[in-house]
Amino acid sequence: MAGEHIVIAEDDEGSRLLLSAFLEQGGYEVRVASNGLQALQLVRERLPNMVITDVNMPEMNGLELIRRLRSHHKMARIPVIMLSALTAPPQVLAGYAEGADDYVGKPVDLTVLGAKISALLARSSGERTPEGAGKVVLVQHAKGGVGATTLLVNLACLLEPLSVTGVGILDLKMGFGDVSRMLGVHNRLTLADLALQPVETVDDALFSKFVTEFTTGIHVVSGTERPEHAELVNVPAVQMAISRLQERYQYVLIDAPAAYDERAMAALDVADLVCVVTAATNLSLQSTADLLKLLRRLDINRARQVLILNHNRPDASELNAAEVLGERLDLKVAYTPAFLTSGDEAKPLAATEPDSEALEMLGEFAAGLADRLARSASRASRQQALPRTGLPLKD
Repeated sequence: MAGEHIVIAEDDEGSRLLLSAFLEQGGYEVRVASNGLQALQLVRERLPNMVITDVNMPEMNGLELIRRLRSHHKMARIPVIMLSALTAPPQVLAGYAEGADDYVGKPVDLTVLGAKISALLARSSGERTPEGAGKVVLVQHAKGGVGATTLLVNLACLLEPLSVTGVGILDLKMGFGDVSRMLGVHNRLTLADLALQPVETVDDALFSKFVTEFTTGIHVVSGTERPEHAELVNVPAVQMAISRLQERYQYVLIDAPAAYDERAMAALDVADLVCVVTAATNLSLQSTADLLKLLRRLDINRARQVLILNHNRPDASELNAAEVLGERLDLKVAYTPAFLTSGDEAKPLAATEPDSEALEMLGEFAAGLADRLARSASRASRQQALPRTGLPLKD
């Protein structure tokens, strides 16, 4: 697959020159580093199609380099081949445990290496979001208690009869998520368990064990059941879950936490639409204004955003929300006590009373979601065609 960009991390100069010459002769663009730290800097400056790394290097070894790559939402899917003279099973397995995709022993057989590079690049290319994949809608908020999860659950119920292949929900509020509680389902396996599975072993049958059914058209994948298990959930597990859900469902709704970490960023990266939910309080509006500024800095254009004001309290303020936010509101949801009571009873209002007047605005949003997504994609594509100045990646 000539023309692909590969970063090599190798502390031995002779090996570095040999590998570089071999790959350049094969038509690849190559950049080289003498240790993991330098390689990481090269990757941050410009994402490569592959990283080939030695294990034992000064300053930062290959295992730590792989660990850093796999923990970053932009770098987690870069294929990595590990090179080492250490060929005992425990040493090889240590590399795979950190997330290496393949292993080549030293001295390197260049024919074997070339074949593995071609296979991995072909597989990586095939992992890109295929045509017809489900649309990802991220539901985001800056402050807790604004009713974002309640809106997401009811939106899923309203979308179910409108979709051909149903709705998948991914709960990223690790250990504190309410999606399963509001739907009255129990997730036997979660993302914490999925993270323990080697990526190449997770086929459709195995992934099904992590999916819990609410109705035939609504299925849920949970982050963790316990807060202390949150640290087990890594970026590749989140990316894998989203990809698998996109293969199955027309819509994938993601309940995102207020705090941004690499896992939330991984979801934001692939979101077709970002629904920002705020409440009619001064604190919530000011925090949401900060969140909107962050989204602009992250280059999430306005066409991909839906700004929702949820009146989730009877004593809602009469503040001019649009003025505080500096943005127009796309959707206002009136105060609806039935939202709260139905959530407490694990019977979403949209599932039990889909024709309720309280759901009118949310129902109109659901009915027009497909058109909104199409318009958003069209605007985003036009904006991407404009010249841009790239910035290096940061931790």
